[in-house]
Amino acid sequence: MSFFMALLTWTAWGAAGFWLLCLAHTALGAVFIRTMAPLPPSDPSAGARPGPGSGGPEPRVSIIFAYRDEIDGITDACRSMLEQDHGTLEVIAVDDRSSDGSGRALDALASNPRLKRIAVKDLPPNWLGKNHALQLGADLASGDWLLFTDADVVFSPDTVRRALLTARTSRCDHLALLPRVVLDGPIERLFYRTFGTLFAVRFQPWASRFRRIYGFAGVGAFNMIRREAYRAIGEHRAIAIEVADDVMLAKRVKDQGMRLMLGSGEDAVSVRWFVGLAGMLRSIHKNAFRGFNYRMDLAAAGAAALVICALAPPLYLAFSGGAPGAWMAAGLGAAAMVLLQFGFGRRPVENLLLGLLMPAGMILVAAAVFGSAWGAWRRQAVVWRGTAYPLDLLKKCPPL
Repeated sequence: MSFFMALLTWTAWGAAGFWLLCLAHTALGAVFIRTMAPLPPSDPSAGARPGPGSGGPEPRVSIIFAYRDEIDGITDACRSMLEQDHGTLEVIAVDDRSSDGSGRALDALASNPRLKRIAVKDLPPNWLGKNHALQLGADLASGDWLLFTDADVVFSPDTVRRALLTARTSRCDHLALLPRVVLDGPIERLFYRTFGTLFAVRFQPWASRFRRIYGFAGVGAFNMIRREAYRAIGEHRAIAIEVADDVMLAKRVKDQGMRLMLGSGEDAVSVRWFVGLAGMLRSIHKNAFRGFNYRMDLAAAGAAALVICALAPPLYLAFSGGAPGAWMAAGLGAAAMVLLQFGFGRRPVENLLLGLLMPAGMILVAAAVFGSAWGAWRRQAVVWRGTAYPLDLLKKCPPL
């Protein structure tokens, strides 16, 4: 066997092993990441007391979101927050230097007594814009629980009550919910499912609840944390320049020995994360390089590994002339790719097609990862929403 064929054989089997690993993480997620239970119909206030035990006053919840130039969806999102059927609740909207009229779009809701608004004019040194805005919102908040979300996230009316019930029954200090991501067309679904699969392997979110197993997940669409826990981890001040603020918030909770919980909120929380090909690439522009701790060598190697996992099995099949081992490697990989799609949906035909297209999704994500890393390395800064954050400053953040 030539060196080329030996190398191709090992990489093809390595790729098949990687897809089986992805399938294993998807299966673990299906077991340990559960949908929030519905409220008991006989007791509409069951979700109002998340603390251990029973009785006690209804906890106050502060929903906090920052926005910058998000005029398209901010009104519907904020309205859905204000219309929560939990009694003691406030919504704090922080304008992070918007210039597109996003703040004026909220004027239609200004008469709602639940709504509080802050406008940021200048960004202090050593702060990420979003983190600074969320910290200002937290400083103003009066809630026993702080719910950090985004300006384009839409909630069902009972989301907060169900989340409080989930937090009470799980006795957690931090609850993150995976939203329903609104997608249009097979390419968007392919990109989202591929990225979700890789995220699951990188961070093992299914292990969030287990203190002795590495794994955590914060979700920008829904990060709810006890005020006491938030103070104990140093608030957003401790992650002032962290671009992956949602994930790091969860990591700090777990590192402090407090209880973390990740659940599925697909029937309660929804968001239109990106639109089209350009939106896909932008969606992970800020965070992708952070996943490799701002190391260009690791980012390049990671992107190359994704391409190899996508191409090695079919290349092995082609160059081997259809050898039995090549068919076996390609078949195992293809079967794993198809089966893991059932972690995202229950449409057999769609899952089959998207599973077989996963190699293309890997190449697309690899391009987005490398683009994020290359752009930041070339500028020596991560540019996000019109602000450049120097890499020398970002590298001071602890590893993920």
